Amino acid sequence: MNTSSISNMLYQNVGDAADHIIKIIGGLIHINTIFIASNDGLNNVIMRAYNRDEHLVEEGSILPLELSYCSLVINNEKTKSNMPLIIENTNENELTRHMDVTRSIGGGSFIGLPVRLRDGSILWNDLCIGSQYVQVQ
Repeated sequence: MNTSSISNMLYQNVGDAADHIIKIIGGLIHINTIFIASNDGLNNVIMRAYNRDEHLVEEGSILPLELSYCSLVINNEKTKSNMPLIIENTNENELTRHMDVTRSIGGGSFIGLPVRLRDGSILWNDLCIGSQYVQVQ
């Protein structure tokens, strides 16, 4: 499937789009965890989650936004527009090493980016990828 056919796909709802995104990325990259989260400015909700080997993220789980990695994705978007947040090691990174979520799930790599609508506006859903196995180059 080429990128032009992906950009022309229409989905009935955000959940269908999330399922498709996770399926595509999961097939391309041998990664442990992929999730799509949504927030209302206060809480971060895991809408969809895929865990290959180790169960790190639970679909439907809710965490206060400021305690989640997704808050870092939002802050990154505000300062570095159009660039994903890439953290090679969450145990060593200044942004994540003191977070409860890092202690809870353990160290690993993390990549997060906001989901954009066709008009370029940001739907405050985040596509996040995390794993103990990924090496960011």
